[in-house]
Amino acid sequence: MSGGELLFLALATCFTNDVHREAAARSVPVDGVDVEVRGRFDAPGATAHDVVYRVIVTSPAPEAVVRDLVAHVDAIAEVHGSLRAGTPVTLTDVRVERSATPA
Repeated sequence: MSGGELLFLALATCFTNDVHREAAARSVPVDGVDVEVRGRFDAPGATAHDVVYRVIVTSPAPEAVVRDLVAHVDAIAEVHGSLRAGTPVTLTDVRVERSATPA
Protein backbone atom coordinates (compact mmCIF):
# COMPACT_ATOMS: atom_id res chain seq x y z
CA MET A 1 0.00 0.00 0.00
CA SER A 2 1.34 3.44 -0.87
CA GLY A 3 1.29 6.60 1.21
CA GLY A 4 -1.28 8.06 -1.17
CA GLU A 5 -3.56 5.09 -0.64
CA LEU A 6 -3.17 5.53 3.12
CA LEU A 7 -4.11 9.19 2.76
CA PHE A 8 -7.31 8.21 0.97
CA LEU A 9 -7.95 5.53 3.60
CA ALA A 10 -7.57 8.21 6.29
CA LEU A 11 -10.22 10.30 4.53
CA ALA A 12 -12.61 7.34 4.40
CA THR A 13 -11.93 6.27 7.99
CA CYS A 14 -12.29 9.78 9.38
CA PHE A 15 -15.59 10.26 7.58
CA THR A 16 -16.94 6.90 8.73
CA ASN A 17 -15.99 7.51 12.36
CA ASP A 18 -17.43 11.02 12.28
CA VAL A 19 -20.74 9.82 10.81
CA HIS A 20 -21.16 7.38 13.68
CA ARG A 21 -20.14 9.97 16.30
CA GLU A 22 -22.37 12.72 14.93
CA ALA A 23 -25.27 10.32 14.34
CA ALA A 24 -25.12 9.24 17.97
CA ALA A 25 -25.07 12.89 19.08
CA ARG A 26 -28.19 13.52 16.98
CA SER A 27 -29.89 10.22 17.90
CA VAL A 28 -29.91 9.18 14.25
CA PRO A 29 -29.67 5.41 13.84
CA VAL A 30 -26.95 4.31 11.40
CA ASP A 31 -26.53 0.67 10.45
CA GLY A 32 -23.57 1.12 8.13
CA VAL A 33 -21.35 3.57 6.27
CA ASP A 34 -19.48 2.80 3.06
CA VAL A 35 -17.01 5.38 1.76
CA GLU A 36 -15.09 5.23 -1.52
CA VAL A 37 -12.28 7.75 -2.09
CA ARG A 38 -10.52 8.30 -5.40
CA GLY A 39 -7.83 10.68 -6.51
CA ARG A 40 -4.64 10.95 -8.50
CA PHE A 41 -0.94 11.45 -7.98
CA ASP A 42 0.78 12.19 -11.28
CA ALA A 43 4.36 11.58 -10.15
CA PRO A 44 6.41 10.72 -7.07
CA GLY A 45 6.29 13.69 -4.71
CA ALA A 46 3.30 15.26 -6.48
CA THR A 47 0.32 16.42 -4.49
CA ALA A 48 -2.99 14.62 -4.80
CA HIS A 49 -5.60 16.07 -7.09
CA ASP A 50 -9.06 15.23 -8.36
CA VAL A 51 -9.85 13.76 -4.93
CA VAL A 52 -13.51 12.80 -4.73
CA TYR A 53 -15.48 10.57 -2.44
CA ARG A 54 -18.87 8.97 -2.35
CA VAL A 55 -20.82 7.75 0.63
CA ILE A 56 -23.53 5.19 1.19
CA VAL A 57 -25.23 5.41 4.59
CA THR A 58 -27.59 2.63 5.61
CA SER A 59 -30.16 3.93 8.07
CA PRO A 60 -33.87 3.65 8.85
CA ALA A 61 -33.95 7.44 9.39
CA PRO A 62 -35.64 9.67 6.82
CA GLU A 63 -33.47 10.45 3.79
CA ALA A 64 -33.44 14.19 4.51
CA VAL A 65 -32.11 13.55 8.02
CA VAL A 66 -29.32 11.31 6.72
CA ARG A 67 -28.41 13.81 3.96
CA ASP A 68 -28.21 16.56 6.56
CA LEU A 69 -25.98 14.37 8.73
CA VAL A 70 -23.66 13.65 5.79
CA ALA A 71 -23.45 17.34 4.85
CA HIS A 72 -22.61 18.21 8.45
CA VAL A 73 -19.89 15.57 8.65
CA ASP A 74 -18.45 16.69 5.31
CA ALA A 75 -18.12 20.19 6.79
CA ILE A 76 -16.48 19.13 10.08
CA ALA A 77 -14.41 16.00 9.28
CA GLU A 78 -10.93 16.67 10.61
CA VAL A 79 -8.86 15.01 7.88
CA HIS A 80 -10.97 16.59 5.15
CA GLY A 81 -10.63 20.01 6.74
CA SER A 82 -6.88 19.63 7.11
CA LEU A 83 -6.45 18.83 3.43
CA ARG A 84 -8.86 21.51 2.28
CA ALA A 85 -7.03 24.14 4.33
CA GLY A 86 -3.62 23.10 3.03
CA THR A 87 -2.28 22.42 6.52
CA PRO A 88 1.51 22.84 6.66
CA VAL A 89 3.53 19.77 7.62
CA THR A 90 6.99 20.48 9.06
CA LEU A 91 9.86 18.07 9.66
CA THR A 92 11.32 19.03 13.05
CA ASP A 93 13.97 16.39 13.69
CA VAL A 94 15.87 13.55 12.08
CA ARG A 95 17.46 10.79 14.11
CA VAL A 96 19.80 8.26 12.54
CA GLU A 97 20.55 5.11 14.46
CA ARG A 98 23.48 2.99 13.45
CA SER A 99 22.78 -0.64 12.89
CA ALA A 100 25.11 -3.33 14.14
CA THR A 101 27.89 -4.16 11.73
CA PRO A 102 27.40 -7.64 10.27
CA ALA A 103 30.02 -10.14 11.44
